Amino acid sequence: MGSTLVTEYRRVSGVCACGQSHRRPFPAAVSAPVQDGAGLMAFAVYLTHNLMCSEAQPGYVFDQQVQW
Repeated sequence: MGSTLVTEYRRVSGVCACGQSHRRPFPAAVSAPVQDGAGLMAFAVYLTHNLMCSEAQPGYVFDQQVQW
């Protein structure tokens, strides 16, 4: 298998000289704290539909690729 690309977004916050707290928002495409990208979802569909794997097998493949 190929390499895995992971993008992490961090929200920066701070207090300015006026005493007000400011926090940058996440990009519009990020709608949840943790989410799977389009490539991972497409790969799961490919495994289950094109290769006719059971729904449990893509989970096994992902567990082997990602070191939790």
